[in-house]
Amino acid sequence: MIQPYSNSRTMKFEGDSKSSDLLIGNFGDVEFIANGQFDLAGMIYNPKGAVEFDIAGTGAVSFNGICRKLTVKNASGNCRLDFSKLNCKEVKFISVEGGSQVIIGATRFISEAILKDDAILQCSDKTILINYTVSDKSQIERMPKMAS
Repeated sequence: MIQPYSNSRTMKFEGDSKSSDLLIGNFGDVEFIANGQFDLAGMIYNPKGAVEFDIAGTGAVSFNGICRKLTVKNASGNCRLDFSKLNCKEVKFISVEGGSQVIIGATRFISEAILKDDAILQCSDKTILINYTVSDKSQIERMPKMAS
């Protein structure tokens, strides 16, 4: 979870949201919230900060760039999170459920991953998985070559 302090920010999208030019810059930690139907894409440049995603609904979220720590606090519904072109040191999935699909690019390690229902997590076979729980029909797919 992102620690609340003076330079943390929140980006919130509710209802029917579409944008392909989002930018999360190097200005501290960010909480990204999307609820409803969405098609959101952009770039993250936050090499010393953390970005936390809370996604519920139907649609796609896609980001490229770089960040130190990526946390998916919640991904529920029928959503696709594409971080295949995002470089991270650490990634953490607190809850990925429903028909959610998450694709992770160049990542040193996944510190936690909790998947439920029909959720799918795709990551490189070189990514280190430290702590994970897979229940129901969810799965972790290790891919030999992921985009970086």
